[in-house]
Amino acid sequence: MHIAIIILISNAILDHIIKNYKIKNILLLLIIIIYATIINLSSSSARAIIMAILHIISKLIYKKDNFLVNISLASLILLIINPYNLIDSGFQLSFIASLGIVIILPKIEELEIKNKILKYIYVSLLVSISANILILPIIINTFKKTSLSMFLIQIIITPILYIIEILGLATIVIPSQLVFVIKPILEISVSIFNYISQINFFTIYTKVPKPITITIYYLSALVYIIKPKRKFIIQICKKTIILLLILNLTISIINQADTNLKIYMIDVGQGDSTLIITPENKKILIDGGGLENYDIGEKVLIPYLLNKQIKTLDYVMISHFDRDYSMTYPKIAKNIDILSF
Repeated sequence: MHIAIIILISNAILDHIIKNYKIKNILLLLIIIIYATIINLSSSSARAIIMAILHIISKLIYKKDNFLVNISLASLILLIINPYNLIDSGFQLSFIASLGIVIILPKIEELEIKNKILKYIYVSLLVSISANILILPIIINTFKKTSLSMFLIQIIITPILYIIEILGLATIVIPSQLVFVIKPILEISVSIFNYISQINFFTIYTKVPKPITITIYYLSALVYIIKPKRKFIIQICKKTIILLLILNLTISIINQADTNLKIYMIDVGQGDSTLIITPENKKILIDGGGLENYDIGEKVLIPYLLNKQIKTLDYVMISHFDRDYSMTYPKIAKNIDILSF
């Protein structure tokens, strides 16, 4: 978004100063490159800058650019620079969210709304939905939870961020006068963001999906939402989904038939925590660990249970009530179903 605003403002200024099409785009290219040198390039900002440069170069040589080509080249360049970007969640979320917005948004943006406020809310929600359709499995796999607050934050915070960004750029010319204006706007934005994100109602802890489930999800999105033009691709995807569903059902039946006793010693730092899965598939958690300055429940125990596909505990036992054995239980009780304590 920052880079988009930089380009829009720079383009608007250059339009009034320079009439020559090529010189204007060359200067715009230089501005983006200079901006890239003064910021700490994350995966998302590097992607946006590379794609912006490719877009401007295509305009300079009078060629129509292609989004899929640009995003593919951007990912290739970043992976050549650092192959480990492939397992970086920021890299994955940035590229896949961009694909979701560009590919899915036109498929679902059908309703025409004349009221500007309602149209803004409608488009903001659709942008969030388009991005999240493709990144949802990555979010759940990485964070073990998802939040509905993203839709509300998108509507409320985005306009404020545009104002902050424009005022922030203006401080290059008149810094001292504008800093006093920006500071309260930033503080209000952070307060709103923190308040919305901390509402428990919006946060949903979810079992980590298996690779087969994620594959079925993406194939279903391809068939029923993206809808490729070539029919043979749809047919192949549908047959693959059916085969994977059968395979997934077979694996589930085999796992249910497993009668081995399983005992897992969980590393919770200070204190102890043990997960027992009985031959009857009863899940028992003994102790939960706990540290004063680190949320073991949020950062360790809940993600561990969700990775094990456990959202319900049959029994929870506490050997004694020292804080380093029982401190995590209030957090666990809020987010994991406990049948017997």
